[in-house]
Amino acid sequence: MNCRRELGQIVIAMFYKVDPSDVRKQTGDFGKVFRKTAGKTKEEIRRWRVALAEVATIAGYHSSNWLEFLLCS
Repeated sequence: MNCRRELGQIVIAMFYKVDPSDVRKQTGDFGKVFRKTAGKTKEEIRRWRVALAEVATIAGYHSSNWLEFLLCS
């Protein structure tokens, strides 16, 4: 996300078998794993939370829509 802000790079989010709102809020199964693996310091965890909330709000692809996308292409 830093490269997106600082360099204008394009970010395409891919949500594979996870709801983007769970990523944004770090809830559900995603939230459980996040709490176990997010980092060691409070600052590292905060940076991940901010980045995940930001990436979950940009346009992306959700795996539950892929079949519909493939059938319509």
